[in-house]
Amino acid sequence: MEDQTDGPENLDGTGAMYHETHTELRNPADALRILAGSSKHENAALGPVASHNLDNMTPSEMLTGDSLDGFELVMAGNLPLEVVFQLLESFCQNYHPFCPIVPSYMLGLSAARLIKKSDHFLLGVILTIASRDSPQHLGMHSHCWAHTRQLLLDITLAVPWTQKSRVVEGLLLLSEWLPHSMLEQSTSEDFDHVFGEDRTAWSLIGLAVRYGYLMRIDTAAFRNVDQQEPREQQEYKRLIWTFIYIADRQISARLGQSFWSRGPSLSTRFTAKDFPTLTTLPGCGENYTSVLEATIELTQILHNAHAILYSSQERTRIMVRDGDYSRYLDDFQRAAQSWHTTWRDIQVSTKLRLPLFLLFEYVCLYVNAFSFQAILARRQAERRRSPNPRDRERGLTHPFEAGILRSPDGRYVFDAIDAATNIITLMNDADSQTDLRYLPSRYYLYSVYASVFLYKASRAGAVRSKTQREEIVALADGLIASLGQTASSDSHIGRTYSNLLKRLDFRAMTGQCPPVASESDRELRNREGGTSQVAAGGTSAGHQDISSLAMQSDDFEITLPPLSDYDIEEFNNFTLGNIWQF
Repeated sequence: MEDQTDGPENLDGTGAMYHETHTELRNPADALRILAGSSKHENAALGPVASHNLDNMTPSEMLTGDSLDGFELVMAGNLPLEVVFQLLESFCQNYHPFCPIVPSYMLGLSAARLIKKSDHFLLGVILTIASRDSPQHLGMHSHCWAHTRQLLLDITLAVPWTQKSRVVEGLLLLSEWLPHSMLEQSTSEDFDHVFGEDRTAWSLIGLAVRYGYLMRIDTAAFRNVDQQEPREQQEYKRLIWTFIYIADRQISARLGQSFWSRGPSLSTRFTAKDFPTLTTLPGCGENYTSVLEATIELTQILHNAHAILYSSQERTRIMVRDGDYSRYLDDFQRAAQSWHTTWRDIQVSTKLRLPLFLLFEYVCLYVNAFSFQAILARRQAERRRSPNPRDRERGLTHPFEAGILRSPDGRYVFDAIDAATNIITLMNDADSQTDLRYLPSRYYLYSVYASVFLYKASRAGAVRSKTQREEIVALADGLIASLGQTASSDSHIGRTYSNLLKRLDFRAMTGQCPPVASESDRELRNREGGTSQVAAGGTSAGHQDISSLAMQSDDFEITLPPLSDYDIEEFNNFTLGNIWQF
């Protein structure tokens, strides 16, 4: 994809008279835009970039023209030209596949002369990201990040030079791969800073959304909204707005916040063929368009689930109190199964398959975990209402004393356990140095979410088999090791999450094994026919014997660590949501 314009706000160049006549006048800002456009058309337009034979030129020769000659870090001598190309190549190989919005002319060696002044913020972001996991470039990483931070002030103030589409792309990329150095200011004993990365990402995505509205990129959410706009420019805007939409929905659901932006129009369903401008680098062969379509579908499911289950605190409380949410979870299970049937055999590399199916399992966990948390919330409410202190304590320590399948929420709890197990298994099976190190940090957080859920489920008695609890401990140990090995520095977020997970006493869950499941529980499980989600490999998502989870025991206090030493208020705070205090 090569940007045909410095920004989507540009016109198709048919002249000042056409511009003044046909540009919409709906508000004072439109009037200023018409005046500015008229003045712009009075100046001679710049001609197209001349063709050059760059194949035989050295990187230094290619950067001495009008392209990167004025890039501040190059001018100051902080970044040798050869290193620029090394970092661009590193970004292309390690980061670009996860968010392929950078135009190809900025990543290919032969097209380096095409980089313009308006690309410099995006270039600075790319160099910041590419150098953050490279030990030999740590000094240059500091220069790149300092330069990028300086430009962010202008972007926050919306000064004129920032009204470019490349700024939006840079903000989206930076929100995915923030510098590890942001975590260095906190001590190892102070873990409050772990919230800072997501909050910063949320702020950056909010900036990208506002710039999208400011430059009217959001009009791409509708088909054929501007018949006078060139088709290539419409497709380019559609691509950028789609990535804005995906980033907004995912970060908002992660933080339990309202959405920044509207999504595609209700009458629009974008598919792979709607993104012909999606960057595919020469010789790459990755099916980025299909991955984007699959991601859009998952994001839409996540959006609908978040909007329904968490529309407001009052609505959520009513649904939990009345148990009026099963129809939504049932419909989600059908949607998830349909998605998996469609995309389980997608032909992409392991590098792209891993994050796609991590997202799928995360969405499954996010939705089904609502039911598990609802059970705990109702137990807490029962405890508060009971006049008998013994009943209050028993309501706290025995949320699943009769077995999961005796609960109307049983099938959802099972599916949540499956999804959490699958997330950690996918992470543990991936190579820490090549597959995990360069992932956007949100995927690390998905695995943390899954680990905390399994910890809570085990402590609450949802996992009653000693064998299954030992499997969870092994998964947690593997994840802690994997996250630690992804770290390229002590301040890497993977190492921080690894140290956090060590604080959860997973091994305390491996106590005496309770009795085997009763035949009635097994038969009930078979009659329920729960729709356990399928894992990324196309097989059943259960990496375990599901029926063995339905254990029933009368000595819960002996077989599992009691929750009496773990106050229910603190226990509920282990959820990543923020509205579960009933």
